[in-house]
Amino acid sequence: MPVHGEWQWSDLLHPVTLLETLIYGSNLRYRATHGEDPTSVRVVGRRARTRVFGRNLTLIEGFVRNASRNDEGKILETVLENIPIYGKRCYDPIGCLEINSGWYHFLYRPVNVFPLERDMLGTRFLLWTRKNFRRFHELRSEDLDTFLNASFDGTKPIKFIIHGFIDTGETTWVRRMAEGFLRREDCNAISVDWGGGSLPPYTQATANIRMVALEMIYLIKVMENNFGVHPSQIHIVGHSLGAHTGAYVGQEIPGIARITGLDPSEPYFQGMEKFVRLDPDDAEFVDVIHTDANSIFLFGLGMSQPCGHLDFFPNGGKSQPVCKLGQIPLTLMNEGVEQAGRDIVACNHQGAIRYFSESLLTECPFLGYECDSHEDFLEGRCSQCGADNSRCAQMGYEANLYPNHRRRRFVRMFLVTNDRKPYCLYQYIVKVTLASPFKARTYLKGHLDISIEGSEGFIRLANLTQKDTPTELEHGKSYSFVIGTHEYVGNITQINLHWQYYESYTEPSTYCFYVCNPNLYVRRVVISHYFQSKPESYEEDFTGRTSRESPTPARIGRPSLQGFCDDNSDFVEIPDRSFGTFRNHDYCV
Repeated sequence: MPVHGEWQWSDLLHPVTLLETLIYGSNLRYRATHGEDPTSVRVVGRRARTRVFGRNLTLIEGFVRNASRNDEGKILETVLENIPIYGKRCYDPIGCLEINSGWYHFLYRPVNVFPLERDMLGTRFLLWTRKNFRRFHELRSEDLDTFLNASFDGTKPIKFIIHGFIDTGETTWVRRMAEGFLRREDCNAISVDWGGGSLPPYTQATANIRMVALEMIYLIKVMENNFGVHPSQIHIVGHSLGAHTGAYVGQEIPGIARITGLDPSEPYFQGMEKFVRLDPDDAEFVDVIHTDANSIFLFGLGMSQPCGHLDFFPNGGKSQPVCKLGQIPLTLMNEGVEQAGRDIVACNHQGAIRYFSESLLTECPFLGYECDSHEDFLEGRCSQCGADNSRCAQMGYEANLYPNHRRRRFVRMFLVTNDRKPYCLYQYIVKVTLASPFKARTYLKGHLDISIEGSEGFIRLANLTQKDTPTELEHGKSYSFVIGTHEYVGNITQINLHWQYYESYTEPSTYCFYVCNPNLYVRRVVISHYFQSKPESYEEDFTGRTSRESPTPARIGRPSLQGFCDDNSDFVEIPDRSFGTFRNHDYCV
């Protein structure tokens, strides 16, 4: 009997009971009220706690019994920090999960728990095909009739789409991605809905994805045994926690064709062993799009650590142009309340979804260039694709066209995107080499623009240097610039450079009187871009809409390097506020 004034734990707030609820998804009282014998429950509960905490359990319970109110916060902290959770749990018939020392790291992953029970998690598999394009059919592993009554076809490719933290499998972006897959190819598009387990706390959600992976593995084995499905037919696309879910599936089913990670979650995964997170060994081809790669301490949610054969870092991978504060009202008008709300909370984290979804429906190539850093890319130091095109790859749906994806891993690719739909830009990497004739002024400050004429289009006065800030140029040196535009010009035939000298009364060094020469002298210009053949036909697709034939790309593209110079001189002199014309010649490269 407690002494008068002594503080006692209630049954529900007892630290060991709270931990049991956290670990097992239910506590003793819950199980006793669901038809289990209370006596046997207590025995099972004691054994379960002993299995988790081992010989420390008696010490913990003694500490709890002798605790005062001032110790309330310290008890759970002591248990969680000093008594790691280990053990193995099985979930018939889908398999077992184990927590061992490899799942812990004092900084990256200090806490591990077991998933919620299957019925609490409620994982669902929602199938869309070209026959049921507007409405999904739910597939259940234990009920083959759900496959037979749906339009599932085991001979066709299978696309799994896995959402992430605080999300569901019926959200708008999942439906649009499934629709994009079906427009591109005749396949089975399956959304993995684990919304019941994706809610906070985050530590519990990270555990729940292991259960989701078990459910997927079991479903795939049912498909293999009953419908002749082979892992080489399977492409898994996972966002956030969903990317690591796909990794767990690939670790247990060898031969998965492809896993695409859309900004895989950083917290509890970055820096961990490869069996804890996404890794190139998880599938025949793993491609990753990083869009929120700032540290979690800087409010970034995605991994900066490369974890695929190809790792794309659009706009540097940390901050996306569409996420500027002023863009939120435009998103609200163009994409609705749901997407605007997501952007307020985690806009950069959503960027990978935007880019991959658009890549399903566009001819624009989202071309990435292999580079050491985003800064080097913007300075034009990575402008060539190489003789075998191994230094370039398309981000998104067609990333698997990369020629060396099985032989290389952790290849970092960089590119730029637009700040609104359509996000894909045709990129022109322009290298300007200045001449240094005797009459040229060594240093000049000003603005340099370019017009590009091609066989299929025209780009009018795109800024090479910054629009509002003059750039200092030195004759005899080379400068590289990256242009992103929606205009596809085809094979470039001619370019025009426009030069405007900068003169300011507040900067005496820029004064240019009669003896001063403000002209710019350019030896040659080299442009690296992506050349594509023109689409030939339009056909009516399965939805009744008119579009290009979807199973194969409408354009066949290749990287191109073209040089431009003057026909009759070693350089072109461009006076202030004037144009200089350069024509394409092979010897100019």
